[in-house]
Amino acid sequence: MRPVLSLLSVLVLMFFGCSPSGEGPNCDACEIQGQRVSFCENEDGTYYLASGGETRKYSAEKLENAKITFEELKKQMCESGEISF
Repeated sequence: MRPVLSLLSVLVLMFFGCSPSGEGPNCDACEIQGQRVSFCENEDGTYYLASGGETRKYSAEKLENAKITFEELKKQMCESGEISF
């Protein structure tokens, strides 16, 4: 059952992307723990991480308080192979 859910999640991400406008020039992706993870920057100063049918939203303020940029967060997650933060 789990492989079916994983495949379904990937297909959903492919069609819907990680933001209301879908994947575009402000989105990037990598594979983490066998799943495609999309990272999107929105024009309103928010950021989205989407994978497996779940979406996490980050504000610029939250990242600034954590002393990390969205690019650094994305690089850290893609290189470590773990979703953190």
